[in-house]
Amino acid sequence: MSIKAFLPYIFLFLSSFNVQGQTSYSSYETVPALNLANPRAVIPTMDIPFESRCTPVVEGYLKTYFLLKREHAKTIVGRSVIYFPLFEKLLKENNMPDALKYLAITESALKPRAISRVGAGGLWQFMPETGRHYGLNISSKVDDRFDPEKATQAAIEYLRKYHAKYGDWALAIASYNSGPGRVRRAIKRSGSKNFWRLKKFLPRETRSYVPGFIAAAYLMKYYDVHGIKPNYPSLDMQLTDATTVRHNLSFHTIAKVTGIALNVIRDLNPAYLKDEIPTHYNPNKGYRLVLPKRVMGAMNSYLSMLQKNEIHESHLLDQKVYAFTPSEQTDEEMYYQSIYTVGQGENLNDLAKTFNTSLQCVLAWNNLVSPNVMPGKQIKLFQIAKYTQFPADREPIYVEKIPQKSANLIWDYMPPNALKEDDEMMMYTIKRGESIIDIIEQYPNNSLKEIMELNELSLESPPSAGMKIKIKK
Repeated sequence: MSIKAFLPYIFLFLSSFNVQGQTSYSSYETVPALNLANPRAVIPTMDIPFESRCTPVVEGYLKTYFLLKREHAKTIVGRSVIYFPLFEKLLKENNMPDALKYLAITESALKPRAISRVGAGGLWQFMPETGRHYGLNISSKVDDRFDPEKATQAAIEYLRKYHAKYGDWALAIASYNSGPGRVRRAIKRSGSKNFWRLKKFLPRETRSYVPGFIAAAYLMKYYDVHGIKPNYPSLDMQLTDATTVRHNLSFHTIAKVTGIALNVIRDLNPAYLKDEIPTHYNPNKGYRLVLPKRVMGAMNSYLSMLQKNEIHESHLLDQKVYAFTPSEQTDEEMYYQSIYTVGQGENLNDLAKTFNTSLQCVLAWNNLVSPNVMPGKQIKLFQIAKYTQFPADREPIYVEKIPQKSANLIWDYMPPNALKEDDEMMMYTIKRGESIIDIIEQYPNNSLKEIMELNELSLESPPSAGMKIKIKK
């Protein structure tokens, strides 16, 4: 695991002559003044699991983020909408501090295929031998260090092990950078298990590593204070789903089935090095495939037909494969926007669950840094306007929105209804954790509006697990 932690010293020197504001390298933006009074005041009180100090090295990192490399900072904050929901979920499941997610910024700037000069790779920058020790598969075709979920779980195992050993999260983080041997020797030489007391006995890079973590946490909590406007990825990168693949499958085939460009498939599945899922390595368990949620129904239909030998490559011959998302394809064509007025006693966490998305997405769509909002606040939300099915109809399936049963909801447009009047009905039992959106992905002849009205449902009385509802086959 590696980080060029000496960089803040260079940036500290370069920027020390002017922290009052300057014209950016970009002619389109004027960099606001960097007032260090705010970080100096709030860093000691930040919610991170060890003593937090605003040292000169921390300030050096902050000058990098807010003065010298603002575009880099905007990209980091933007990428968080993809990876932070996963980090938060896994950390919570493992009873680990939520703030540990900031370590991936220090390690890789949230680039899943990042490679260091010494060969550490992925969001969490595992060296090959360390990655294999923590159960990551590394071969010529698959490198689990680049798999966001598997690498995060491995990082959690490492941090948990060394927190149990040292009883201190700062030392577990320092060990992540320098290795446990150097931390052990520093503890012995200093006679202390306090990072700030023993840091002078650690390598220079590690001395800067914990301050780098503190600066990353400050960036994510207070970027708006310093005028950072995140560069968020497309909605296809934000609203995703996963399925299991048990047959060798090339990215070109996936692109033909779904209409998704190769660059998006690669970005969502960085562990596959050869543009294919080589399931012969693990045919029983299979491999995870992540795609935009709007096309997952088509992918699952194809995989089901493949499993039953009901599909032939001729079904795909005429389908185009795009290397990059066509410039004329915009989020507005595939997603619809609604405005929701927050009611008394409501919070953004519950709102995100209601609309089957993540809190990070809701915050990003509304330029918010905190989930705490006052009643009456209008929140912008995005949901899928059309789903792709395969193979009978290559045209998208349009899905109507939840009807306006509550005064809190305002929809900006209503897409056309693609339901057929002669479809037969069936009773469907809702599974644990399943939403109406999930059901529509499996049965795209249904719309949200019809399911809600047919079963007398509303936002105030959503269906629960075990409930039977009427849907069209």
